[in-house]
Amino acid sequence: NNKKEMTDTEDDSIGSDSWPVNEDWLIEMLQQHHCTNNDIKIADFSAKQGCSDGVSNLSDILAISVVYNIASLPAEMASTEVSYSSEKLEFIIKLLPHDPFSRYFVTEAKFDLREIRFYTRVLPELMEFQSRHIKSGCEKMLISVPKCFYTHYSPGKVLPATQSPEPPESILVLEDMRSAGYKV
Repeated sequence: NNKKEMTDTEDDSIGSDSWPVNEDWLIEMLQQHHCTNNDIKIADFSAKQGCSDGVSNLSDILAISVVYNIASLPAEMASTEVSYSSEKLEFIIKLLPHDPFSRYFVTEAKFDLREIRFYTRVLPELMEFQSRHIKSGCEKMLISVPKCFYTHYSPGKVLPATQSPEPPESILVLEDMRSAGYKV
């Protein structure tokens, strides 16, 4: 298996054991982001801690940079060789905190779920409202929030067969706004 995962030289504090950023996951996330099943090949990626220790107590943040090639057509539609375009994407991944107290606090208050709902429900509804109610020719409101590329939420539960607790899981992948001049 030649799938690239975070290397031992990456910062251990980013939780590589509990969240292995690998090519399979990146391809799935990029296909969702591009709304396609076209072939995607990861050329290179890096992962590092997304902010300084103590800056974010409500989530663990990873900063990811990925260079990839995306096919112009789905493989089943291509009668000849498929052409690929090269793209680069920088994003952050927000995960539940590793610290047990912070994790409990975040999941009990559902801060993670509320943030996911903001990006998947509230913001799209706000943008739709704006497009329906601002007259053509008028300047639209600038809403400075990162693009949301991917979300996943699974509440914690107890597995019936073993009575073992299954911890909650929350993943939010957002555009890294630092390249646009924003600071953490």
